Amino acid sequence: MGRTPLPSQEDAQSGLGVAVIDALPISLYVVDRKLRLVVWNSRREQGPLGRPRGEVLGRHLRDVLGPQGFKATLPTLTRIFDTGETQEETVETEGARLFHLRRIPVIQRKTVTHVLCWFEDITEQKALEMRVIASDRLAFLGQL
Repeated sequence: MGRTPLPSQEDAQSGLGVAVIDALPISLYVVDRKLRLVVWNSRREQGPLGRPRGEVLGRHLRDVLGPQGFKATLPTLTRIFDTGETQEETVETEGARLFHLRRIPVIQRKTVTHVLCWFEDITEQKALEMRVIASDRLAFLGQL
């Protein structure tokens, strides 16, 4: 079964494609091999670091992330373009928010053509997990 070709920048940001991308409960962008932004969902437009989609599409990632953000991101993107391996990590922001980051290769004809960068805020999920652990510990101590 053949893969559907990746839509052009214009197609990816119009119609059903953009509606699906914007419906995702995550922040997401996609860069091509020249590190130009080709997809930018509505969650990337929100928050203190948010930028309007029309302002970033087609621009180089360095121009959007700034020197420090680009310097931190470039080695990971380079590795993914070279190896085709997904990269995941959890990072904490200055505002004490936790994000699960996934950078996923988009492969066409055995070549990584794009990297999808996925950011999921997991702050509440981790806080709930910690409350459950604390509750379980208290319950265990009550049984002693």
